[in-house]
Amino acid sequence: EFLTGIPPEDGDEADPLILAVDDSPGIRDYLEQLFRDDGFRIVTAGDGLTALKAAEEMMPRCIIMDLMMPGMEGSEAIRRLRANPVTENIPVVVLSAYTYRNHAGGDVSLPKPVDEEQLLQAVRGLIRGGRIKGRKCILVPNPKGHGNMLMISAGKLRYIRPEELQENLAQRFSGTMFLSGGGKDHVTLRKLSEIDDVVVMILPEEEPE
Repeated sequence: EFLTGIPPEDGDEADPLILAVDDSPGIRDYLEQLFRDDGFRIVTAGDGLTALKAAEEMMPRCIIMDLMMPGMEGSEAIRRLRANPVTENIPVVVLSAYTYRNHAGGDVSLPKPVDEEQLLQAVRGLIRGGRIKGRKCILVPNPKGHGNMLMISAGKLRYIRPEELQENLAQRFSGTMFLSGGGKDHVTLRKLSEIDDVVVMILPEEEPE
């Protein structure tokens, strides 16, 4: 049982606290550095049981969870987080080499190796918008293909064509909107950012082959 990182009482209390859970010391160190550099406070845990205790005591704004860990696996830790009224609403990002086989009940699933910007965008979006569970989600793909998209494992996900976006906004859509890098030209991002009930996340474009 071990917990490392920046204690909640250190740093600026306005900086969101993240809990990262992975059995690899190298990955924990990497995530610590990544989120510190981006202005977050972060604590890390090396197993699911320690993560459960830390989540209840520290109430992080978001949890990053590996799946394959000795002892309590990430999927069981997420199940217990959801079963606990204290921690059930903390959003969870599943970060695992096995993410496409089992999202394990997380709000967003991302693969290893880590795409830094995609991970940071996912965490920022979940902190701003809360858990995706029960929220409507729209994904506007690049017309050339879907590319490397986030997997949404909670709530309802609907795909629309870029030209349908304005119509959905006119119908007072509220929820989480994922735009591919190629789709962002079809909307005014500044206008979207002014809508309180819409969380916008930009997905990186595929690199040309």
